[in-house]
Amino acid sequence: MRLQEEFQDEADELEKDIDRQLKGFHDFQGQQSRIEALQARMQQKRKVVEELEERLSAVRVRVAGWEKREAEWQAKITRRLRILWGAIAVLVILVAALLVFQHWPSRHGEQFVPSVANHTLRIGRISGLDDILVRKDVNVMTSATASRSGEENGLRQAEGHQPDDDPRLRVFDEL
Repeated sequence: MRLQEEFQDEADELEKDIDRQLKGFHDFQGQQSRIEALQARMQQKRKVVEELEERLSAVRVRVAGWEKREAEWQAKITRRLRILWGAIAVLVILVAALLVFQHWPSRHGEQFVPSVANHTLRIGRISGLDDILVRKDVNVMTSATASRSGEENGLRQAEGHQPDDDPRLRVFDEL
């Protein structure tokens, strides 16, 4: 019996010790309230995350729309630039062809007939070789005109001026 009594005493003492420890935890009220507070915070954060995900998806849709419009705009601008550069290339080729054909000597029978376009481009340049070429072409034109009309440009000779005297008057000779 004594063994039984000792066992009973130890069991009672253990039960009191466990009850004291459980009462020390206040029936887990502190831990449980902290757990509930953490769960509430987690729920709030989940809601915030869901709202942010919705906003993010809306922004992604908007950005995709912007990218699509940007790609369309780029395609349109690229097409316009190609057309513009094509037109510029055609104009450059035409101007180059006109310049080449302008300097190509045209012949009327055996006599050289200078083109008017050839002289109009040289009006502004009156130095060096171009000045000599313009004077020669003006002399050829005035002599051709004088031989056709049968008179020797009477007005200029009456005043004592030669076609080479004033380069500004060459413009009128070409007309």
